[in-house]
Amino acid sequence: MNFVLFDWKQVNQSSGGFLASEGFALSRVNGTITNYVPGFWGHTDSAEFDVLATDFGSTRGWADNTAYDFEILYQAGRIKIDISGGTFGAGETIFDILGSFPNGQFGFYNYSQSTVRYAGLTEEVTPPPPPGVPEPASLALMGIGLAGLAALRRRNKA
Repeated sequence: MNFVLFDWKQVNQSSGGFLASEGFALSRVNGTITNYVPGFWGHTDSAEFDVLATDFGSTRGWADNTAYDFEILYQAGRIKIDISGGTFGAGETIFDILGSFPNGQFGFYNYSQSTVRYAGLTEEVTPPPPPGVPEPASLALMGIGLAGLAALRRRNKA
């Protein structure tokens, strides 16, 4: 397994001796998970499960029968997640983290929310930005300035 996991809990819940806190967690799963409870439920770091960021709190849970819009930006050096709808209104950035994120997959964790539905998922692959090109106008101005200095120097010698 190799993927980034986004987890959103409605309320605090406990299972197997671990507390799943109300709110958001973002983790990287890399390897075979034999016991899902410590990482997936309790957000405990291990060799196969790395918690990247959390945003827990009494107002961070999702509401029943509410539609939310997610926007996820996944780049080699950045992951950003925005959510709108419900108490998030026009939108709020939940996570915006920098790091090194190799190619992989992105998943949602809904263990205790068996009736959750996702719709309208789209993927947009964005090309890397083009390399910078020197501006010809700047180079021309610099050349004119150097020529002017050379002419001034010649005139001062005469």
